Amino acid sequence: MNKAFRGWGHQFLYNRQTLTEVLIEAGFGTIETVAYGESRHPALRNLERHETYIDTPETPHIIVLEASGRSDGPSCRLKEPRADFEEAVGIQPPS
Repeated sequence: MNKAFRGWGHQFLYNRQTLTEVLIEAGFGTIETVAYGESRHPALRNLERHETYIDTPETPHIIVLEASGRSDGPSCRLKEPRADFEEAVGIQPPS
């Protein structure tokens, strides 16, 4: 899917699981899914500027996550998504 969307100028399309794993690997320990325009933190409310469509819970067109704290270590579930991304943007794997 990412390969097809690269033709439209997108770099990478994340699903909730892959974005969560990337945030864990980046060092965040707590990741929460929040609704568009929502947050427990007043300063983070209504920041999104994407167009809105009628979504279904199974297929949202915008995923909003809030990340905080520190993780215990890197995620080990990113091998395949990372390989897809690197191939899509032309990064050669180390030999």
